Amino acid sequence: NENNLLKELFPTLTNRQLEVMKDFSLGMTTSQLQTKANCSRTAIEKHLADLRAEFGCTSSNEIRTIFLNKIVIKVLQATSKNK
Repeated sequence: NENNLLKELFPTLTNRQLEVMKDFSLGMTTSQLQTKANCSRTAIEKHLADLRAEFGCTSSNEIRTIFLNKIVIKVLQATSKNK
């Protein structure tokens, strides 16, 4: 299950933070995020600011890098176990 995997990789994040982080990392804009989450631009910007603080990032693009790196590492670990 995708949600369980994300919770395993990022246990300190709320479900909303995980959703915003995932969708942002996969290329959604702030506008698209607010439409999908049905919330204000301010709320999305707050989630991104909270994520930057959580990971010690200076830019939102660093959030994307952290997310994608953790996913890639998890996939590589899983595939190496199956060999």
